[in-house]
Amino acid sequence: MAVSTSTESLSLGTISSMDSNSSSDGSSGVGGSSSLMSEGTSMWDELLEMDESSAYGEVAEDPEQEVVKAHGQKDSIMFLVDCSPVMFVENASGEVPFDNAIKCAIATLTDKIISNENDLVGVCLYGTRNKHEDGSFEGVYLLQGLEPPDAQKILQLEALLSTRDFESSFGGSFEGEFPFAEALWAMSSIFTGHAVAKAGTKRVFLFTNEDNPNAEQEGMRERSITRGRDLAQVHISIELFCMNKPGDHQFDPSLFYEQIIAVDEDEDSGERLVLGVAAKFEELQARVRRKEFKKRALGRIPLRIGTELEVGLRIYNLQQRASKGSYVLLDNQHNQPVRSSTRWLCERTGTVLAPSQIARTYPLGGVDLEFTTEEMASIKAIDQPGLQLMGFKPRAALKPYHNVRHASFVYPDDTTVLGSSQAFGALLEKMLELDQIGVGRLTPRRNQAPRMVALLPQRETADDDGTQLFPPGWHVIYLPFADDIRTLELPPSVPFDAEDVKTAKAMIKKLRIRFDSSRFEDPALQRHYANLQALALDRDDVEEVPDHTLPDLDGMAKYAELMQAFNRRVFGSDEPPQSAAATVGSKRRTPGASSTLATGAASKRTKVDAGDIDWEKMSAAQVQKQTIPVLKEFLRSRKIRFDSGARKAALVELALQTLNL
Repeated sequence: MAVSTSTESLSLGTISSMDSNSSSDGSSGVGGSSSLMSEGTSMWDELLEMDESSAYGEVAEDPEQEVVKAHGQKDSIMFLVDCSPVMFVENASGEVPFDNAIKCAIATLTDKIISNENDLVGVCLYGTRNKHEDGSFEGVYLLQGLEPPDAQKILQLEALLSTRDFESSFGGSFEGEFPFAEALWAMSSIFTGHAVAKAGTKRVFLFTNEDNPNAEQEGMRERSITRGRDLAQVHISIELFCMNKPGDHQFDPSLFYEQIIAVDEDEDSGERLVLGVAAKFEELQARVRRKEFKKRALGRIPLRIGTELEVGLRIYNLQQRASKGSYVLLDNQHNQPVRSSTRWLCERTGTVLAPSQIARTYPLGGVDLEFTTEEMASIKAIDQPGLQLMGFKPRAALKPYHNVRHASFVYPDDTTVLGSSQAFGALLEKMLELDQIGVGRLTPRRNQAPRMVALLPQRETADDDGTQLFPPGWHVIYLPFADDIRTLELPPSVPFDAEDVKTAKAMIKKLRIRFDSSRFEDPALQRHYANLQALALDRDDVEEVPDHTLPDLDGMAKYAELMQAFNRRVFGSDEPPQSAAATVGSKRRTPGASSTLATGAASKRTKVDAGDIDWEKMSAAQVQKQTIPVLKEFLRSRKIRFDSGARKAALVELALQTLNL
């Protein structure tokens, strides 16, 4: 099971450059600072106040631990799967499109359980002969409602794939031509329900290989287009995952779906809809994973150029370190999550204090000076939030060692300042043309200290199909402080000659790989997810997780002669000396540490043999003194099933039952 744990590449729109006829004073629509200030309050104050729940910059002590949550809102996804007869016919790859759609739903449910368990996911089938119990929409069957994902939903979909009882469960495909407007109307009804109305983002994942539904029924098509536009008005977006029909027919979204799919403002490129057709399940799943997690801005900040010009920006996080989810406290009686609350009590009377009764004071000269909440906030505020452009440097001035944490990414925002895309696009193009980087002072939040940052421009790139690979914008690289860079005292290097360098180059050239971090998953994290999945689905066997971080010994064996030649040149033999191999990767190891560590590792790898113990002569007290590995080995030898994570008390109880003690 490969669980998606890192953010995909950001897909944003194309930035148009400033019109050459625009005046130099910003009259093209870019708001100056004077136009944003009225009665001492800035538009940015309202925007930043609105984004207070955003997690960007909240962890002031350790910015590496920042967690991205989009304003604490839930994401809701409804899988809308076409059930027409052609969806059950194998394609050129020997795969059934309907099965691929259900597999994608299973993968999304699995990902959501681990990463966002509070999100809502549902599955709806359209074009079926049977309809749902309420009978509201003809030919529409709600298989799973919009609810938080759980193991039972996954098991239900897996059973649907394994039994293939579509005919008996749903009556087969719809007789006649299914009115596609009914499916969209059903989506509107589901998303406007009480439980879903407060969801942050509402999306429909549409799976079909029919590119022109109701082609001969003009009235049906008009109703479908109207329903699609109605969904867009209530902020319900449709994501189309299209597949080709059997044969040479190519899916053409321009025939119908371009008229009902609204493009997100963050992804609008101003061009026609570009959709890649998935031929295989891997391609379809990759496209679903890219859309599975909604791309949200961490916040909105102003870019200040000089003292008069301000440009609206949105700041994104392109990469995030994957980590295990935090534990949840449960009630020991009902196994339900508990919620903690804090109450402040008066030290003298023990009564509960209201917020208005709590004051912040500081002792000075024997007097407690009281501060209001507003005064405390103003004391913590160092600078106004925003990005102040300080100047420019040649691109060569930015060194690799200047990266001390993962970078952010900024993109213009026309919703806050009209004309931001034009101004930002003109500046971006000029920086790329002159091969320059920007230097700025970034203050993400009011209560955070400013950071000096480098602004690395990036040009938009796309593949042959027109799909955006890299968006245009700035990479915000957080520059280190002076004391972060220091000179290391390295041991003296071993003398070498030109032949040594030639031998090393020949070996390194053959052993070099094309590294891409997205191809290497954390094996410990994946094993953790596999264990969770097996536990949630009540499965005895845990899915084997391959460790792609291990070296390819079979591939390296083809170049054994080059490695032996390097060893002969450097160490004088085909194998490196034992002392050199033992110190690789160690820090300040003492001379006798290698043998000690080797002995300790060997002792840890010693297999516990419970067969040497005469269990029949042991008393209950002696059984309780045995270690967990010994107890597990004894139970395995007697073929007694037990939970691999069981505590010692449970293992002792099983052992006592086996021995009739």
